Amino acid sequence: RAAPRPKGGPSVCACCWGVVDTWRSRVDNMQSSLRMCLEPDSMRFRADLEDFVCLSPGMCIEYRLRQFHRYLAQRNPSTSVDALTEEVVIGTAMRVDAGQVDAATSGVFIDNFAQDKNTRRKGPPHISWLRNYIRKVREAAEEAGGVAVGLMLDVHGADV
Repeated sequence: RAAPRPKGGPSVCACCWGVVDTWRSRVDNMQSSLRMCLEPDSMRFRADLEDFVCLSPGMCIEYRLRQFHRYLAQRNPSTSVDALTEEVVIGTAMRVDAGQVDAATSGVFIDNFAQDKNTRRKGPPHISWLRNYIRKVREAAEEAGGVAVGLMLDVHGADV
């Protein structure tokens, strides 16, 4: 018999160890958005993309795309486009968060804001994280002679 699962987001099934309830917290949308970063008919991420970030008031999941690609290729060299499943994308982030997979090895980095009470007292932690992140992206783009583009969905909790 499977253990009860938390209701706040996706979890791991106690019977099959697969990722379940990916519709919770809308992370299934995040996974499908990440798939759109692939080159057509390829398992490689587009060369003009550095990373992919899913940010909420409670946490941040950052996929550093080149490292994430290397990690996936090392795990399964015969990986196809179809293999960028919820299990791979969301499951890797969940295993990093649980300490079962190394963030630097996988290229998936997690920041849990809700757990850091000191940060929450200084204002919404995801806003300060975003400001710092945008500053780094703009500096790197300017240094390389390029530009930076960002897309923010669900501004103030309203679908855009």
